[in-house]
This record gives sequence, structure tokens and C-alpha cells, in this order.
Amino acid sequence: MNKQQQDSHIVMPVAYLSEQEQQEFIGLARQNIPSGHTYCIHPVDASTDAVQLRTEMYPFYCFEENLFFWQTMFSQGEETPRSVQKVFLLDYTWKLQNGVLWPYHYTSGRQRQVKAKMHALLGYISDQLLLEQPGLDSFHRYYLLGLQTGKSTEVVVTPEQVQIRRDGRSIYKAQKFEVVLTKFKPAGNKLLFVAFIKSPVFNFCEAPTLWMEQNGDHDHLIEVPLKDSSWNYYKCKEETNHFYTFVLTIPTKKIKKFHFYVKVRDQLFDTYYYFMPEVVFDNSFKRYRYYDRNKVYRFDRNTFLIEKATAQQAREYQSAMEKQLETDHMEMCAFRRRIQEKRQEQKRIWLYYDCKGVYKDNGYLQFVHDFGQQDGVEKYYILNNDLETCRELFTPEQLPYVVAFGSEQHKLLYCVAEQVITAYIEKNNYLPFTDFEHSCVMDVATMPLITYLQHGVYHAFIPWKYSLDRLQVDLKVISSPVEREQDLTTHCFTRKQELAACMPRYDFIDHRAKPAKRILYAPSWRKYLVGMENHTWITREDLFVQSRFYQETSRFLQDTKLIAYMKRHGYTLDFKLHPILMRYAHLYAVDGEVVRMASDSVKEEEYAIFITDFSSYVFDFAYLGRSILYFLADYDEFRSGMSDYRQCVLPFRGGIGAYADRAQDAARCLRRMIRRQGKPKRRYRKKMEKLFYHRDDRARQRIYQRLIGKK
Repeated sequence: MNKQQQDSHIVMPVAYLSEQEQQEFIGLARQNIPSGHTYCIHPVDASTDAVQLRTEMYPFYCFEENLFFWQTMFSQGEETPRSVQKVFLLDYTWKLQNGVLWPYHYTSGRQRQVKAKMHALLGYISDQLLLEQPGLDSFHRYYLLGLQTGKSTEVVVTPEQVQIRRDGRSIYKAQKFEVVLTKFKPAGNKLLFVAFIKSPVFNFCEAPTLWMEQNGDHDHLIEVPLKDSSWNYYKCKEETNHFYTFVLTIPTKKIKKFHFYVKVRDQLFDTYYYFMPEVVFDNSFKRYRYYDRNKVYRFDRNTFLIEKATAQQAREYQSAMEKQLETDHMEMCAFRRRIQEKRQEQKRIWLYYDCKGVYKDNGYLQFVHDFGQQDGVEKYYILNNDLETCRELFTPEQLPYVVAFGSEQHKLLYCVAEQVITAYIEKNNYLPFTDFEHSCVMDVATMPLITYLQHGVYHAFIPWKYSLDRLQVDLKVISSPVEREQDLTTHCFTRKQELAACMPRYDFIDHRAKPAKRILYAPSWRKYLVGMENHTWITREDLFVQSRFYQETSRFLQDTKLIAYMKRHGYTLDFKLHPILMRYAHLYAVDGEVVRMASDSVKEEEYAIFITDFSSYVFDFAYLGRSILYFLADYDEFRSGMSDYRQCVLPFRGGIGAYADRAQDAARCLRRMIRRQGKPKRRYRKKMEKLFYHRDDRARQRIYQRLIGKK
């Protein structure tokens, strides 16, 4: 372990501290921290690479030293100098937002203990400093206020306003509640509407209710179901706030006008709106209308209206919008006109995507299946790689429909597309515009329905990234009931947004095939074992060779007793490093006969036994019904969040395979599997049999039927 990683690491955002405060804090640290304890103070500003910096301060290595540092600096309690209190607040929130605050690998009891100690330090900080210190997110301020012990906080509700009061003093008041609109998408005679309500008040009182006024009938408000929002993980991976998401499909023939109210303790309050970049309404452009076919969708005084409209009205409004762009963005005006001309063709256009650097994935497989369908739809594969390296994937008939990602053709096609079908849902993987560029053209473009094929079975707990209220997903393809359970309980999806079809690639995995005497060991990548500079992964060989992951995997692969046992029973093992970790392949000494480095492409059906850790790849072998061994030498590092997420949907212990966290235990488990001729235990086999909705070669056909409108 790197000695530097055992030191205290303190973040000091210099933009929010005077020079005098910085020097005073450094002087107090030198004065108070006893010898034998090393600390590193990191001045940060807008130019700091936060991704790189946080790799130096994982709590797995240095939490106890950090806690000791702050307990020592707060030895004077409420008399602690203000500069120390300020740096503590800024350090706390920076680490919170960057996922390096808490040691999640501790037991739940130990976590409660250390959190109580940190929260006790928060108790020494005045409300005034918490509420006024620059550099703190406004919602995190109230989160921290709620963590302080020994202070009385209450919510007072009157017909005029809601207040948060602390020790009898008002620290927050509101007459209206904010609604954040994340999706507003007309689709035929329906409107897809996804939003969440947010307020600091919700951290300190019981859950609110939401009420919808339809067609101006204020006397008969309709309650709207709410669920916990993924935005409770507000700008971080810790649940800091209580916000509430709602998902509506509004029939536009029946409802022409609607308005929302929030009720807190039987008092009704009005709402106001913030529009996410993906929403057509835009406060900066003062754009509050969207014309679609013969309708106009308007936002006026916090009310939504749906009215009949003529083509002439649409042209006049769009011309008015273009005048705002003429001075500084003439090229966007010209592009808007090209979109309008292209839409006049009234073609049905579908776009298929995978990810940059991926040779072929579910987007490509679905494109190939759908391309030959005689349905009047033009289908394009959007290629985010060099065509010359991928040309062999496409037939001469398909090649004219392969379009470069980000090209002018791609941008134009996106703006007139009916469907987007993608294996990767991050915006940078399908959207060819910046947020500003997209905002410039949204009111004249179509709003494509977005189908998320996924590139693997969803297996990790990451609600802050893959929830419905975070994404522009209209339909998500799932393969397993475990995905549905997560989607419905944690990720704000409803059944309407899911298609239990299985991923396209399962059409190419033959679960009836008999395996050879082969073993595949394919661990996932480790974020903490590579560095990053300028958004590019860099090699950290010194870090890698010192890691438990390398030492235990290397010991496992060189276990002479295991190698002899495999050879005696006719088994071979292929070791497949993740592409990001292939830079370290030369560090592994394998015999080349029984234990070998795997080729870039493997055929899953050929393997009887699969060894992995927290990779979603495990589901492909569960689909095949193979024996599975979870080998997690760095389980504590994983649990602490050093690989982005820290929890999987399926448990490692008691799941669908054996578990080991040391090389000798993994070798023992593998020998037992070989002794059973590579067949899984009955209890694991039974679980795997229930893990998928389908085991056939019709996944792509099921998806196509849904896309074309045949359920």
C-alpha cells in the first residue's frame, strides 16, 4: 500500500477562502497535528481535475487519519477558529460530491459510529456559517443542518407559506414549490410527462402530496402518485435529500389544460418550474411553445395548455425564435431551415447506436435484423468508430445507411427521426449536439422515441445514473426479473416503459450447446487501478502491482497445485483482462499451456466454468447455465466505492455461484467444480433457470415487433 495513501487528505477550495484564512488554517494544522501524523492539504480551484484528485484520497486508505485530523482541529469545540470550520465544511461537501467521504466497506455498525463522530463536529458549526458559506450547494446546506445534533428543527405551515425554523428562528421560507421537468414528449394523442418536486422542507417533514388540476376545474383536484426520486442522491452518491418523482401519460384529447399543486399538512401551495436541457421549454430562450402536427403545447404562468394550431402559426412562432439567433448564431438558423425542409419529406427514420470503441453490440445486432424488414422505414446505423475498421460488418446494401457519428448527416437525421435505438443511454452516445446546439433546434425537430437496448443485464445499484427521471428513455429492454424489480422499486420506471424481450445478443448465445473442458476467468476493470489525465486513462503500474487484486489474481493463476489438477483432468483456463486493464497484461506470468491469456473475442458456449467478480458478464454464463465462481480479492475496495458502484443486484454469497476472496479459496472452489465435471450445483442451477424471461433466438424479433407497433 502506498504510504501517501495512508495520510490525511484535506481539500481546501481556495476560491471560497481569503488568503488570510488559508494561511491561518495551514498554521493551525502545523501547530495542532502531532508528529507522526502526516497530512496533505490540496488547494483546489476551477482548474483542478477532480477525477484525478479523488484517486489520491479514497476513504479505504485514509478515512481514519482524516477523522483524527478533524477531531484534533476541533479540540476547542465551538471555539474552534472560523477558518477551520470553513475548510471542514468545504472539505466535507467536496468529498461528498466526489464520492470519497465515507468508508462504505466498514460494517454497518462501524459506519454508524464514525458518521456520528463526523456529525458531532458539524454540531460545532453555527447555522449562520452553514447557510452563508460560499461554495456549498443550497440543498446540501439543509442536508448538513439536518445532520447536526442537539438542535431543534421544525416545519411551520400556514396558508401563506412554509417555514423551516431552527431554535425558534426562521432559516427558510417558501410560498411555492419547485417542479423540475425532466421529460415533456408528445407521442400521438398522449403526452409523456416526467418530473420531480424538490424543496429543503421535505428533509424536515412528512412526505407531501401532489395534486393536478385538469381543464381549469379547481374544485376537483386529482392526486398524482409520487415515488422517491433518484434525485435524492443530489449531486452525489449519498442520499442527501427527499425529493419526489411523478410519471404521467396524459391523454391530450381529453386534457387540454393542467396545473400542479403541492400539499403540505393539508395546505395547498402553487408550483413553479425548472426545465432540464432535454425539455423543449427553455427559460433562457423564453421559449414556451412547441408545435407538433396540428397542436401547440404552451407553458403559461405555470400552467400547461394543449390547443389546436395551424401550420402558419407554427411558422410565425419559429421565425420569431430564429430572430433571437440571427445575430450570433446564423449557422443554427440555416440548420433549422434544413430541418424544416427535411421534415416535409415525412419519412419514417430509425437510428441505431452502440458506443465508441465497441466493435459491435446490441445496437448493431438489432440494426442488422431490422434492416431487411419491408416496412417503409429507413434505418441507419450511426457509427462512432472508423468505418475502415468496421466495413466488414456491413453488406453492400447496408453501407449507404451507415452514417458517421456527429456528422452533418447524423445531426439532420436525428432531428427528423421517429425512433432512436441504442445500447448505451448516456447522451454523448446518441445525441450529436451540445446542449446549446440542441436547444437551438428542439422546437423545429421531432422528439424521437428512445429505446434503450442495454449492453448488459443491469446488475449494479446506480440509481443516480440509470433512473427514469435521469434519462430520456421511453422504452427499456430488460432480460431478467431482477431488472424489473430494481426498475420499479428504485429507478422510477413503470411497466409501460419496459419490454421484457431479452437483449439482441442472446439470440447468438446457444444455451443448448455443450461446453468443452474450458474455464474462462474474466474480472471486471478497477477504476482505482488506473489514473486519468485529460479524460484519458493512464497506466499506474506501481499502484497495480501493490494492489490486493493483482497479488491475489496472480497467485491464483500461478497456483502449481491447481494447474496440475486442471491438467490431470484435461481442463484449460483462459484469463481475459478487461480492455482498460490490458495495459497490465505483461505483469502476469502464465504457463501458456494450461493457463493462457484469452483472445480478444471468445465464444461463451465453449466454457464450462466462469470465474468473475462484479461484472455483468456473469449473466451471459447464467443464461448458459454454467458453473460460476465469484472471486473478489478486493471486496473491501469494491464495497468502499472505488470502482464507481459498491453494490450489485445479485448477492455474491448465496447467489448463483460459489464465492472466494483469497487465491487459495478460489483454487479450492475451482477444484470442486472440476470434480463435479464443471456442472453447477442444483441450487445454483434452479436460480439460473428463473433468471431470464426467455431462452430462445427471438429477442430481436420481439423488440422489432414492439418498435413497429405490433405488441
